[in-house]
Amino acid sequence: MKNLKLSLILSGLIILSSNNTLANGEILTGDPRLACEAILCLSSGKRPDECTPSIRRYFSITDKKLHRLIRKRLNFLNLCPKDNKGIDKDVLARIGLDQEKQKRGMDSLTNVIIHLPHECTSKSLNAQIQRRVERSCDGGKNCDYSYYYRISPKMPQSCIDLKNHEWTRIELPIQYGNNNWVEGSQYSHPPLPPIWFLKDDLEKFKSKQMPR
Repeated sequence: MKNLKLSLILSGLIILSSNNTLANGEILTGDPRLACEAILCLSSGKRPDECTPSIRRYFSITDKKLHRLIRKRLNFLNLCPKDNKGIDKDVLARIGLDQEKQKRGMDSLTNVIIHLPHECTSKSLNAQIQRRVERSCDGGKNCDYSYYYRISPKMPQSCIDLKNHEWTRIELPIQYGNNNWVEGSQYSHPPLPPIWFLKDDLEKFKSKQMPR
């Protein structure tokens, strides 16, 4: 029911078909269409290939300053119409919403999405690498430095917030016994302490095929 609310609301704004029209007959194309699709796709656990352009467009928005990045991404998502154009009030009533609740829900959802550092998928999580430096000195000025790496064991709080939003239905990846993130909850192995690797060893580890 959670994700159904979002699907019905966005389908009232955008018809994901070749005519690209709003429910009231207006044409929706370009970034406004991609913004609506990005909200829907990032709020769903299942993402068809049709989601790729909108998600790629959203995460292509970058900035060196975090506050400017958040503002840019919010401006993009706000291109998706939220003024109830063409939305049947009876449809909102059937899913327990009115127009004010719809606006609050959409605003809170976009506020979560704009804080995502990356997708909340196993592929994205496995690309987040932490580095540790160890120094060994001989008592004088001569020191050797060793660099170790690992896949970050931390799930971003924004991914947790997205999962817990009233309009989403997402199953977050879990850390498997060898510290890779994997999709689904079918793996019962308890997580082990995060493993640190030398850089070459980490690449070999990441290249191994995960069990299905």
